[in-house]
Amino acid sequence: MKQETISNCDALKKPDSVFEADERVRLFSGDIQRNFDLFYSSINSIKLSDQVPVEVQVHFETAKNTLLYSFYAYRMSTVGLLYGFASLEKGLNIRLGAKKYRGLKDKMRRAVRSGHITLDDIPFSFRSIATEPDKQLDEILHNFCDFRNRLAHDPDYLNILWQSPKSLAALGDLLNKLFGECEPTQSDSGF
Repeated sequence: MKQETISNCDALKKPDSVFEADERVRLFSGDIQRNFDLFYSSINSIKLSDQVPVEVQVHFETAKNTLLYSFYAYRMSTVGLLYGFASLEKGLNIRLGAKKYRGLKDKMRRAVRSGHITLDDIPFSFRSIATEPDKQLDEILHNFCDFRNRLAHDPDYLNILWQSPKSLAALGDLLNKLFGECEPTQSDSGF
């Protein structure tokens, strides 16, 4: 059934309700403040290494802030994750010195082949069943980029809000690997 009007939770908020939890969050949350604190904590725990260039760090902080606001406007989680992917692509451009590589998939392939990241660094949810290394790489990168493309091009796609910080942390982990070895930001890479 086609939606005929914009629902209240998707409409522009009134100034006095800007910091009211999105009604979808309220439906699934008992204690709003406790859940906000947990959500904030999970986003705040995502840290980029000092080796990541400052311009990428600033870009990534914007992704974190946008994701944080998704507690109040659920669909902002998609924007936050897209900004996380854009941060990764910005980092790939800098690390690879590459504007000559077209698209995220080509840049990721180059980063893997050059040893800046490994297939094991890419979150588990994108794993491949292929056994040949080249086919495995192609399948993993296809799945990874397909997730990003769904965020960008499918207006009905919504990531599970509570999973979004883990997804953003996984992108942060890739940036950290890209610019030097460091500890993961969260123990369970998401997506």
